[in-house]
Amino acid sequence: MFQLLNRLWSTFLRILLMLFGLMMAAGVMAVGAVFGIVLIGWALLRGRSVPPVAFRWNGPVDWRHRRGSGAAGPAMKPDVVDIEVREVDPLSPKHDSPKPADHLPLR
Repeated sequence: MFQLLNRLWSTFLRILLMLFGLMMAAGVMAVGAVFGIVLIGWALLRGRSVPPVAFRWNGPVDWRHRRGSGAAGPAMKPDVVDIEVREVDPLSPKHDSPKPADHLPLR
């Protein structure tokens, strides 16, 4: 008799915990859906589009063969170009200022 009651009680608790887990998962999904709808609505109100998000799975990363800017990897060269500075006289005839947009030829 006690074994039957014990089995009934454990089955009831399992069902109760499973329902609780399903309710929690549904709640998290509902919060995510509301957040997404609010984000899209806010973007539409401001007149901007929501940037697309792309999740990519490239498989597991082998950190031993990964090249990067770590301490073990080679130093990367910066994208800096040195140029000589020269002064430009704004009154010289060679210095042409750009024309305003209303003086462009019509098509």
